[in-house]
Amino acid sequence: MSVAIACIVLLFLFILNTPIFISVLVAILTYFYMAGDISPLIAVQRIIGAGENVTLLAIPFFILLGNLLNYTGITHRMLRFTGVLSGHYPGGLAQSNVLLSTMMGGLSASNLADCAMLSKMLVPEMTKLGYSRSFSTAVTAAGSLITPIIPPGIALIIYGFVADVSIGKMFMAAIVPGLLCCVALMFTIYLISKKRGYLPARAHGPTCRELWEAGKGRHLSINF
Repeated sequence: MSVAIACIVLLFLFILNTPIFISVLVAILTYFYMAGDISPLIAVQRIIGAGENVTLLAIPFFILLGNLLNYTGITHRMLRFTGVLSGHYPGGLAQSNVLLSTMMGGLSASNLADCAMLSKMLVPEMTKLGYSRSFSTAVTAAGSLITPIIPPGIALIIYGFVADVSIGKMFMAAIVPGLLCCVALMFTIYLISKKRGYLPARAHGPTCRELWEAGKGRHLSINF
């Protein structure tokens, strides 16, 4: 009975658009209160114990890193670098979208943060250049799924913690699948762009000087 009441409270708070962490906390406390024979101190101990886990501490630090990348402008420098690498292919901005998601996998490790960032930064630019909104959205969503695969990913950390497997070995095993997903998605974008007439963002491939300047983070006149 207490489980059912806790689930009802949780759903009710979701309907009220209450933040998820508050909804879950209230539902847990409701369960322990309704159970009666279980001390609420157990819930407090479990919450504090989970917060003291060293492995899970990587998650808030990755979220902090993603915010720092946005505020310091590093993501825009990475976008210029990916534009130099892949802007000469058909659908150049879409190709840069996927490549940037792959590079962000080793930095932010969060697909939600990556998708939110690219939705504000690239989707409006893609629609201005003639890409359909559905195509821009699909590319951004699909590319963001590569982020948690490229190590170190939050999903890999959580899975390794819950399943009690080596996180280091999971990181090593995820590198090749993540890169293959990137290549497959970029090839798919290439075919669709050729069919729909999405033009490259650059007239020529990258030169050594452009790669060097973009890699150092210097501003280049790259028009998407």
